[in-house]
Amino acid sequence: MGGLALTMAAAAADGNQWVGTGNEYLVIYNTHASAARTATVTSRGTYMGLAVANSTLVVAAGKVGHMGPFPPNLVSPAGENVYVDWSDAGANITFAVVKRN
Repeated sequence: MGGLALTMAAAAADGNQWVGTGNEYLVIYNTHASAARTATVTSRGTYMGLAVANSTLVVAAGKVGHMGPFPPNLVSPAGENVYVDWSDAGANITFAVVKRN
């Protein structure tokens, strides 16, 4: 059984986005030698009148982390963009959005 080869992209200083379907995971690689980095996926704010917090993940230096999936009712309506912001303007972060079948 072979592994999955991901194409990683550099994080943008002002964040990144993709069209969400609710079937995506975010894979994050922090290439910094000593400092942790944080990814924050923006929530819709409320769902059925209840506050929904943003989703955050702290990735230790030199490590890989993952988040998701991102339900459309909590993050963004299906077919609209999901937004992720990075600490330290995305420095030393590469990422991939992986869609599950």
